[in-house]
Amino acid sequence: MRTSLEQKLEAALSVDTDVVQDTERKWRVATLDFIVRHLREVAALQARNHMSPRALSLCFAPSLFGCPKRCRKNSLMVELMIEHWPWLMKSLESGKQRAPSEHEGFRSFAEVRRYAYQFQRRRFFEPDLLT
Repeated sequence: MRTSLEQKLEAALSVDTDVVQDTERKWRVATLDFIVRHLREVAALQARNHMSPRALSLCFAPSLFGCPKRCRKNSLMVELMIEHWPWLMKSLESGKQRAPSEHEGFRSFAEVRRYAYQFQRRRFFEPDLLT
């Protein structure tokens, strides 16, 4: 004879894991969206608070990623997210509306990667244009 606790555990484990993972992914994206939008608001007041996107990324990247070995790369990634979040979020939302083929997904990832690389390259070689 099974106990009610065992029955409840079995019922909890029988929940569709895809639904749980999709729900968790949505909450993670919503949390990231909230954080980055807040950081953008702080950066918009840079004249008063002296917190540029770069300064914010240096402060928050260790908390968001927690990997000290890649601190510089993580900081650049957070800075890129702060400066270009509406464009990045639009790409995330459009990905939810339709299921892209594998080739399309690759292409859009390559486009984002190329854009990020070109943006950082311009910043490195022409720092006066972007400050």
